[in-house]
Amino acid sequence: MSIENDLTPSHYRVLGLDSTASLETIKRAYHRLALQYHPDKAASDDGNMLAELSTKFQRVQHAWSVLQDEEARRAYDNRLQGAYSIYSITYAHPQPACWGQ
Repeated sequence: MSIENDLTPSHYRVLGLDSTASLETIKRAYHRLALQYHPDKAASDDGNMLAELSTKFQRVQHAWSVLQDEEARRAYDNRLQGAYSIYSITYAHPQPACWGQ
């Protein structure tokens, strides 16, 4: 579950990492998963499986494109942090019904 979008996992989750991971750790995870999910590396003729691999590969690529760049990663982390704050305020501390009046 991503805080930004419940249907899309966070970039860190895509790579199987914590948000405190070093750039070197992110790079290793990216290379490992890129090889694992690359559609050209699949030993299957199953169209559904190839489509799933392609989707996973694209998510890994996108995660890497954001997290490899220090400035983009900082902006992404700030957006996630803001989303956590909104989530916390909205769901962990719901407003009394009278506040909506």
